[in-house]
Amino acid sequence: MKPGAPKLALAIGVALACGCSVILPYVTTTIPPTEATRGEMHNICHALDAYYAKHSSLPEALSTLPPVENRIFRIEDSWDRPFEYKVEAGNYAQITSLGKDGLPGGSGEDSDLVVRYLPGVSGRFDWIKAPDRHVDF
Repeated sequence: MKPGAPKLALAIGVALACGCSVILPYVTTTIPPTEATRGEMHNICHALDAYYAKHSSLPEALSTLPPVENRIFRIEDSWDRPFEYKVEAGNYAQITSLGKDGLPGGSGEDSDLVVRYLPGVSGRFDWIKAPDRHVDF
């Protein structure tokens, strides 16, 4: 190895790291937490579709949903709180995120997100009007 090679390699590494730290923010997109949560809720509805197709019923808890091919979903919102999930008389499931503040109601990122999944109709789910907001997906 030539005497100056380690210093040259270090200089190139530092230059690359600095360049990446300047350029990377411009080429990556950050998904806002509310939009990421909506996406997770959408993916959960697809997992509910698969579960219902196999069992002809809705699961008692989101934690019992098996993985779905080509879909990754979390059962927590973007603020790492579990989604609220309830099945209403076996007719539909409701999934709720209480937003950033974790409290009912609110506005902006604190708004609740609520989706209703209707079993037996593939891909059928409706965003429900929350206290301060109606969410369209």
